[in-house]
Amino acid sequence: MDDHTIDLALTATYMHDLGNVINRVDHSQSGAMMTFYLLDKMGVTAEDIAPVIRAIGNHDEGSGMPVSNIAAALNVRKQGRFLWRSTEVYIRI
Repeated sequence: MDDHTIDLALTATYMHDLGNVINRVDHSQSGAMMTFYLLDKMGVTAEDIAPVIRAIGNHDEGSGMPVSNIAAALNVRKQGRFLWRSTEVYIRI
């Protein structure tokens, strides 16, 4: 993954459980909607928002699928492995 994609994956990782504030059931979908709103208000481009909310919206343990590299990285993080940036942490497999 290139650095920009890693940044998007980290954003998805940081924000993926935001929907739990509303309800555990379907938290991935509500979290994706909340993340869209927050990133849009922060001035993030639609081009960068789309892959982040796609990964978040598809991370549910029961019905989620790794629909992209970012979603797969999010699922790896949830399994106890880690994705980090150059000054932070790297994927530990």
